[in-house]
Amino acid sequence: MNDSLIKDIGRSYIVSSLLPASFFSMLAVFIFRRFLPSFSDITTQNQTVVLSVGILILAFSMWLAFLLYSSVDFVFKLYEGYYFPFFLRIPLQYLHYRLQRFHLRKYFEYKELKGRIPKIINNKQKAEAENRLDILDRMSKHELLEFEIAGPISDNWKTFLPTTLGNILAASELYAYEKYSLNGAMLFPRMSMIFPPEFVAALEEKNNQVVFILNSSLLAYLIGVMSILIGSVGMINGSQWPQPAWDILQIIQGYLQPRYTLTTAYGYLVSGSVILVLGYVIYRMSISAVKEYALFIRTSFDLYRFRILRAMNHPVPTSLEQEKLVWDTISQYLITGDRLGEIHFNYQLQKELEPLPAEKKKRFGIF
Repeated sequence: MNDSLIKDIGRSYIVSSLLPASFFSMLAVFIFRRFLPSFSDITTQNQTVVLSVGILILAFSMWLAFLLYSSVDFVFKLYEGYYFPFFLRIPLQYLHYRLQRFHLRKYFEYKELKGRIPKIINNKQKAEAENRLDILDRMSKHELLEFEIAGPISDNWKTFLPTTLGNILAASELYAYEKYSLNGAMLFPRMSMIFPPEFVAALEEKNNQVVFILNSSLLAYLIGVMSILIGSVGMINGSQWPQPAWDILQIIQGYLQPRYTLTTAYGYLVSGSVILVLGYVIYRMSISAVKEYALFIRTSFDLYRFRILRAMNHPVPTSLEQEKLVWDTISQYLITGDRLGEIHFNYQLQKELEPLPAEKKKRFGIF
């Protein structure tokens, strides 16, 4: 019965959104309890008020959870860096580009040194070169996979995204095109409809882990920023400000002052800073999960791309070169159709979809 209930509600919703929303809602209630009239002195409240506030918090947690669940694309794009301001986005893009160049230089050094060692005659120099090769060998095997996963391999820094998470996902989207000339962003939603059940379950589980961590990080950031703002306003001395601004600040500080009894303005500032750091730590925890999720996406193209060909009534190509031409044509057709000119590809109706032969009518009598 419990399994059926979880299935009806939606395991993805519970794991990825309801759990972080519930936890951080209670954390917000604890931190900002002086701003909730019913929690100013909960011991003096009657049971009806306490129960009403509890139901309100539960309803808010469920609403927040569904908002997060419905905004998963926004959350991903936010952490990929698409909404960063240009003065922050451009330096971060260039930083990720330089990091990848650094990894590539070490890998190419390994390749060059490996080919040069057999030509070295001096034993001492050869021993030093072999020692360096051994170090680079251990590093390159890890870093080759690392920089391939962590971002697109490009000489143009503008192709990089501002965040590590964004570059990991961008590299997984480009993987299908680099290997098979296949438009991954266009075809992956179609492929997901024909994945085997066990792969769907594994991919969904990995996606739930990533979304859970990102939602937790986002909520921690929001609570941290709110706490810092409340603390900062209470510590500002705006006596030298222009009169309208000073009057507004006094009104806000007059509202906040009675609520600094349990936690001072400085306490809100410190707790908000700690929670912001926690949000960043949680985000960094998502990187390893996102790498595994990206590997699942790559694996789906490696193993199941021919399923979509068969589902689209196209024969499986016999060579990689032919396959790249096929995918390039299909991707172009799915994106533009015939708007940019007629596109031809080998359309072959599946046997189970072929129309049944017409049955011959039986003749009666002498004919």
